Amino acid sequence: MIIKYLLVLIGFVLITSSNSNAQNLNIGLFTGYDVVNILQKPWDPSASGPPFRHRNSYNMNCFISYKSKGIWGFSLEPGFMQKGAVNGVNNMCSWEFNYLQMPVLTDVYVLNRLLVSVGPEFSYMLNAKAISVYPGHTQKDDVSSIYNRKFELSAFIGIKFMIINGIGVGLGYNHGLTYIKRVPFYGDQSQILGWGRQYNQYLQLRLSFIIKTLQFSNLD
Repeated sequence: MIIKYLLVLIGFVLITSSNSNAQNLNIGLFTGYDVVNILQKPWDPSASGPPFRHRNSYNMNCFISYKSKGIWGFSLEPGFMQKGAVNGVNNMCSWEFNYLQMPVLTDVYVLNRLLVSVGPEFSYMLNAKAISVYPGHTQKDDVSSIYNRKFELSAFIGIKFMIINGIGVGLGYNHGLTYIKRVPFYGDQSQILGWGRQYNQYLQLRLSFIIKTLQFSNLD
């Protein structure tokens, strides 16, 4: 699936930029301040509010970004990200999910320094931890066996602005398309009334650095 998407994306970009004289290939790094959460659909009918609240997190990625002389481009952004949430009832408990991720994005350059990116993100969960804060110490328990849906597909949309040559800032939003866990709702007689599905989501503020730029021209 990933290979098919990449081939279609590369072919589209090359066709739309076939009349261009030059293109850029940027290689770099970016890090992000992330506000992560778990969205459950639907909630437990007996609950008084959402089961999760957001927590602060981070990511570290490299990127390879192609830009045609026109408005189109695409980016690959492999890296590491920590997702999760805080317990909606007890803020001394939280969840921490460590992921390898690969956003595959189509870039549209609205202006020379301003672009909008959209596309899928493919992720693999390395491990999952439940964190409990007690007076004097913090306990981390491995709960990877509970969150056994390791592969995740999500959708990303973002905007990026190059402040100066080689340094840019961006803002993005991501929402899971596949759930990470399914939880039952129980009735008074312990019967299952329904199921809720839990999805990762995050808001990301990023700072990027271009390490190397390659320029090449079409051959007549």
